[in-house]
Amino acid sequence: MQLIDKLPTSYHDINYKTYIKIIQAIPAELPEGWDEDEYNSYITLIPLSIFLDIPVIDLERLPATEIVPMLQRLQFMNEPIPEAKTTLKLKAESELTYDEFVSYQKLRLSQWDNMEKILNLIIKDKTAGELSLLTIPEVVAVFFILNKSTNKSIQSLKRSLGKQMMKQNLKVIWAMFKGL
Repeated sequence: MQLIDKLPTSYHDINYKTYIKIIQAIPAELPEGWDEDEYNSYITLIPLSIFLDIPVIDLERLPATEIVPMLQRLQFMNEPIPEAKTTLKLKAESELTYDEFVSYQKLRLSQWDNMEKILNLIIKDKTAGELSLLTIPEVVAVFFILNKSTNKSIQSLKRSLGKQMMKQNLKVIWAMFKGL
């Protein structure tokens, strides 16, 4: 089997854990002691390195006629992750214990680093093994739904607090009129 045949052809072929490894392996800025060419070469080859489990230094030794087609196969990664639908069942907020809710709030501050814990916390009816097989579009769909649900809950909470404040204000005004 050729190396190129081991590469994904779309985001749907990428496990979310592999995607996270790629994201975490790419330095946000030029590391100290690296020149621009080294940095650019590294960020270009690190996805290949992770998918193929071959160190970047070994990939740099391959002929360009082998590297270029592999990089072309990964061109889809220059595009946004496509929207996807999910059949996964998420726990409703009412199904989360207080401890689970607090844990989720803390974990989501570093979503990529805590993805596995978050998925285990919010998805029901799946084992950890089944969750580890999710593709990156499936995970993005879960977080899209979760974000939408959280926004609805926040809006509902705002309305509820607004009504409570209005009632409190009316009581104060009513008490003032009674006192006249």
